[in-house]
Amino acid sequence: MTDSALDQVAMASECRAFARHLTDAEPTEYVMRCYERLLLSAHLPEPIASALIERALLAAGRSGGLMLRIADAYACVFRPRSALRRRLILLVAILENSPSSASYMNSGDEGSFVAVGLRMIVSTATSVLCAMAGVVIFGPAHVVSAILPPARSVNGPAA
Repeated sequence: MTDSALDQVAMASECRAFARHLTDAEPTEYVMRCYERLLLSAHLPEPIASALIERALLAAGRSGGLMLRIADAYACVFRPRSALRRRLILLVAILENSPSSASYMNSGDEGSFVAVGLRMIVSTATSVLCAMAGVVIFGPAHVVSAILPPARSVNGPAA
């Protein structure tokens, strides 16, 4: 498999993991093409992109599931301009404007005041727990990143 084909596979895998995190659904071909085309706009300058914390957050994010949720919660609080957050925000914008997911992304929770309130409390508690887990998992890499010089790039999808 060529490097270009490998990059395509890695980018598609990343897009699928992020879309499942954001919408609980697989992305359409349209969403994947838009993500691939616009991914360059989410890149960071090389010295920042090659920091250990950036590589750790992106690698955890690409794995999907709980690790993506933890990495996202940590990055939201401690690295809001990270490559992971930039890519997730890019995908949110694409999903909000995609015919297949626009209604899901642009509609709010429905139900009684109590039901919506309970879902909000559970969601907030889960986010706080994920951020705390992120401190344990990514905190050391963040500290090391501040001390050590950058190592290599994470800008490409297959990094």
